[in-house]
Amino acid sequence: MYQDRTEAGEVLADLLKPYSREKLVLLVIPNGGVPVGFSIFKKFRKDNPNVEFKLIIVRKIPIPLNTEAGFGAITIDGTIILNEPLVARIGLNKEQIQKAASKVLEDMKLRLKTYGIETQKFELKDKVAILVDDGIASGFTMIAAIKSIQKYHPRKIVVAVPTAPRSSVDRVEPLVDEIVCPDIQDTFSFAVANAYKNWYDLDIEEVRTILKEINVSKR
Repeated sequence: MYQDRTEAGEVLADLLKPYSREKLVLLVIPNGGVPVGFSIFKKFRKDNPNVEFKLIIVRKIPIPLNTEAGFGAITIDGTIILNEPLVARIGLNKEQIQKAASKVLEDMKLRLKTYGIETQKFELKDKVAILVDDGIASGFTMIAAIKSIQKYHPRKIVVAVPTAPRSSVDRVEPLVDEIVCPDIQDTFSFAVANAYKNWYDLDIEEVRTILKEINVSKR
């Protein structure tokens, strides 16, 4: 088990060291991925002062009447990835899907303002893009993030997460150049939180504080 997300990021940074001197961008999924990505950023900055840290806003689309579970994911540019078997099983129609996705997209636009990154742009051409989160559950959120950055033509796409189930790694791996995950679980009952001794839901203020630290360190 990792002590916390900070330690998980340090473990990933060591495994990602071959990329530390590359022309690279850390694309971090908030909120939980931010302290993980921050640990990587701090270690990489020692070798590479030009490493970039960006938030990539992607959210699950919750199932109506069961908002803890999702039937897909959406990114801020409107890229939607659906868990097609689940959508068919619960009988969602196009109107229901669009209504749920639109609601999540509006929330994401508000988050951009809250994080203070509404003018953020991605410049990934010929760079290594490393997508970071605190773990992968079903994998559809990460797949949406991957699909949304492909149009920016990065030289390489790497996914770096501290923990994930084998089924999700198998789902994500064919879409990227490499996936770095120290803790791959062969289990039908998986929860990201189980990989951490100190687990809690980050609030937006914690994310804003880390972003401020990153901006100060760039000066």
